[in-house]
Amino acid sequence: MTDTGVLQRIGHGYYVAVPEHLRGRPWRPAIESVALGVGVADYGRDQTALMGISAARLHRAVPRALSVGIVAVSGRRTPKTLSVGRVVFVTRVTDRLDLQAVETEIVAGLMTTPEQTALDLADRPGLAGISPITASEAITNLAERLDWNHTETLARNQRKRPALARLRWLAAAAGRSDPQPRRGRLVPSLGLRPVAPVDETLFGIEP
Repeated sequence: MTDTGVLQRIGHGYYVAVPEHLRGRPWRPAIESVALGVGVADYGRDQTALMGISAARLHRAVPRALSVGIVAVSGRRTPKTLSVGRVVFVTRVTDRLDLQAVETEIVAGLMTTPEQTALDLADRPGLAGISPITASEAITNLAERLDWNHTETLARNQRKRPALARLRWLAAAAGRSDPQPRRGRLVPSLGLRPVAPVDETLFGIEP
């Protein structure tokens, strides 16, 4: 089936079905689609979700293609290098994540909502080797479409208040969130960078 162009081999034991209208033409599946497909194949649809920068890509918050895909799954697993890039698996209980349905070029499944994605990026911006600049860009672009009440609820329930502080800081710098003073201990910026100068201490961020 690979010889006839019906399937494309992407790694040992992994093949993807080539969309019918693309058979016989050069085609390379996106790493986000492959990451979700591998997760669904190995853990099941309900135990798998695209997250982090990969979800941000599908939310159109990152314009350029990446070489890494991040997927939340129910078990521990080391990263896997395939022909289209590297898949990083993050152990999470998907039932506790805020998810929405997504259909990619090769598989249907789940991914984190804009609110969950922004919080996850602000919580672990360097996950899978993503640069602080790329994470900051994605968070800023996501900020304009967030339901802030829902985001605050997620941060409270998932104990991500430091991430919420970073998220509000970046959003305010882009004019996409009103200042929300934060009391208590300051939290590190984790390398994130706002698009414009803003008083980070107002948001509980270490100067």
